[in-house]
Amino acid sequence: MNLKQQLETLQARYHNTERLQNDPVGVVHRYDNIQDQEITAWIASGLAFGRVNAFLPVIDAILELANEHGGPHQWLTGEGLSQHKSALKRLQYRWIRGHDMNEWLAIVQS
Repeated sequence: MNLKQQLETLQARYHNTERLQNDPVGVVHRYDNIQDQEITAWIASGLAFGRVNAFLPVIDAILELANEHGGPHQWLTGEGLSQHKSALKRLQYRWIRGHDMNEWLAIVQS
């Protein structure tokens, strides 16, 4: 079996909807807009350490706020983030506090 066939075999085995539900990459596939996907990937990659069942709810909570403003891209390029500072302050994942998340997400705005 050549390399291409090996990679296609791995893709067929691991790249499916069931596996993506428990993978931070899966949240990226919720969006069709490439800008939303990029920002979602950045958010997910920044929090994707530790147990999936611990960080996925935090990623979901951030994306819920973003979706109230038309998705992650509109949220971070508009006024959405500033409107949700208090909601983000209530979030915490391991040593990352809400204030840290506000500062971290504000980086994308600049």
